[in-house]
Amino acid sequence: MNHLFDLKKYKDIAKEAIVLALLLAFCSGEVQVTEEPQIKETTTTSTTTTSTTTTTTLPLVQKIYASELQVGDCFNNNGDGGYYLESNALIELVPCDTSHQFEVVSFIKYAASEETSFNDDGIPNLEIYMECEESYEARFGRNIGGTSTYLSWSGDTSNFSVGNDYLCFVAIFDFINGPQEISVKYQDYFYEKTKNFTSKTISELQVGECFWKRRPDVELFYSTEVDVLPCDEVHSHEVVGLYDFPDDLEFATELDYDMWSFKTCTDLGAVMRTTPFFFDELDDFGVRTYSLFDEAAYQVGDQTKAVCLSHVHYGIKPSDDVLHKNISLTETYQQRIVNNKHDFESTENASFVRLSCPTQNEVDDDSYMAGFIFTIVIEERPVQSIVFSYIDNEEEYSVDFTKSYSLHGFEKLPVSIIVNEAWYFYFRSDRSYEDIMELNSGENFLESANIYIVDAKGESFQANCQY
Repeated sequence: MNHLFDLKKYKDIAKEAIVLALLLAFCSGEVQVTEEPQIKETTTTSTTTTSTTTTTTLPLVQKIYASELQVGDCFNNNGDGGYYLESNALIELVPCDTSHQFEVVSFIKYAASEETSFNDDGIPNLEIYMECEESYEARFGRNIGGTSTYLSWSGDTSNFSVGNDYLCFVAIFDFINGPQEISVKYQDYFYEKTKNFTSKTISELQVGECFWKRRPDVELFYSTEVDVLPCDEVHSHEVVGLYDFPDDLEFATELDYDMWSFKTCTDLGAVMRTTPFFFDELDDFGVRTYSLFDEAAYQVGDQTKAVCLSHVHYGIKPSDDVLHKNISLTETYQQRIVNNKHDFESTENASFVRLSCPTQNEVDDDSYMAGFIFTIVIEERPVQSIVFSYIDNEEEYSVDFTKSYSLHGFEKLPVSIIVNEAWYFYFRSDRSYEDIMELNSGENFLESANIYIVDAKGESFQANCQY
């Protein structure tokens, strides 16, 4: 049984497939071993003509069982997808200075215990993987985060009760370029990949810095160490905003500061979500922005500001699935949005407000995630007020965005494009949890929405939509 993915088959679909689908493509599949290993000797072919002689030397390719692999070996595999490689699988051993998919980087001993958790196929894959992860960290001094490394293992799966040797191997896979083949030792690849990384804690980061989470499955805290690198290199996260906590009795409790941070970063995220619009390769992707609020750090007085982080995700709706990118969101925001020019001298480009509303089908399909887009072009700034209101079941609710608009410097933008889902308006308008939960039940329904703005001179602008 061979449970190792075939890299080549994914090369042309990386952009089109969502992260989850790509990861699922690594699993399942059986290969029956029906042939004996064969040695393909180094061969030399000579073609003689009346004028020239051509000699071609092919690299040594040796077909062996996976159980014969050793640390430092490089190999290819054409089996089905999966998380691990059976010891009796046939693979192609190749020189590491030729194109290859995998390299063995370490070996471990593993034995199951009474507390072992087995997968549906009877394999303690997670436990063996974690052992391989520890061996990787011991060898390279860090985990795989930020290296585009896929870590897996090979060994005998017939009996886990005894302490057997298992091989840990790596492959290169990033979510921009998909599965890759390399022609160097992994150590060289690793050095080149990480040479520009700088270790910092979240608390030390500044706006515009990009980084890797070292462990994608571990929550970030204020003291978490991450690998910082240039934003034009592939990374997972970016700091897009830092805002000092307000010195106001209104925000006297931990929950108040937590909620203030959440609202502050979400409001910023409403503008950051427009940054993928400027890149063709990000057509199908969105940006999620959220606050990192560390309760423990706040309680001891370490965290005194809201930390707003952004990452790219697949699709329109927010997701925890992080897609790797090699662009700077803050730089894009500065160049494409802050520096955007608007000709107010032209009568055709006078101040205006637009409200793009979701269709009725979108509201009916998911009233929480239905998106609203404000386009705000106001010459006389700063504005006096920005209020969004909506009517649901004949009752009007409103959200005042004036303070947040000013906090983020949106009033300095000649053109503001703000994208928010309906749930955020429901949340900001102080509706009860029970009330919000009824929105998709058919008992409540959105009837209209309105954006109302008053500029510095007291002139008002508004736009609305009806259902």
